[in-house]
Amino acid sequence: MKKLIFVFILAVAFGSTQIFAQDSKPVKLSSDTFDDFISEGIVLVDFWATWCGPCKRMNPVIEQLADSLQGQIKVGKVDTDHNSSLSKMFGIQYIPTTIIFVDGKAVDRKSGYQSLEQLIARLSPYLKED
Repeated sequence: MKKLIFVFILAVAFGSTQIFAQDSKPVKLSSDTFDDFISEGIVLVDFWATWCGPCKRMNPVIEQLADSLQGQIKVGKVDTDHNSSLSKMFGIQYIPTTIIFVDGKAVDRKSGYQSLEQLIARLSPYLKED
């Protein structure tokens, strides 16, 4: 209950309800929210743009991934056109590019369209077995 209240306070403070959806839907990230979002746990971040054909094709895959691994990972999306500082920080030259972070550290990176199976295979070494 305390965690839920804390999350609610954060959402109100930042004027967003997206924080509630972080386990089941991709969260739109910006320079202001990026570091906190990737700081703990397993996080996949999709760097994309609205005009990018492969990015558009991959969007439903990213959403399906967030649903499939709900509670095990967080999924974020960075619109490279609106977050050029993040794109520069991570040297994004091609989109889509996905980066996997574990407790804030980049551990895996790949550019180009990827299927759900390919993304899960990349994430599997970092997932805890039940």
